Amino acid sequence: MDAIARLIKPRSVAVIGASADAAKTAGRPVAYLRKHGFAGEIYPVNPRAETIGGLRCYPDIASLPATPDVGIVLLGAERAHLAVRDLAARGTAAAIVLASGYTETGEEGARRQQQLIEAAGGMRILGPN
Repeated sequence: MDAIARLIKPRSVAVIGASADAAKTAGRPVAYLRKHGFAGEIYPVNPRAETIGGLRCYPDIASLPATPDVGIVLLGAERAHLAVRDLAARGTAAAIVLASGYTETGEEGARRQQQLIEAAGGMRILGPN
């Protein structure tokens, strides 16, 4: 399966920066994946949680039991590139980056966006923002 197919129809999704609070942006992906019947594996990643939504939570991307097809990155712009780098190193097909604070904010944001692109290597990125 190619990267675009894995992005559109993933068999597994890692949610980096997942929260147990479904009212927060970082809590919505796990809740929505489950609510809408996603049948694949969901891997919440948060070093401060043991479970999220009844799912085992992993402290970091390296600890995941398998390589996810897609990583949803819910970290701020200053840290998102680190998650993208780790996902790319695992062989993840695509990352969805929800952070703002990139080119739209000026020179520093443009630097962050270039850092994000370089961290991805050949991995597809949807986003940022």
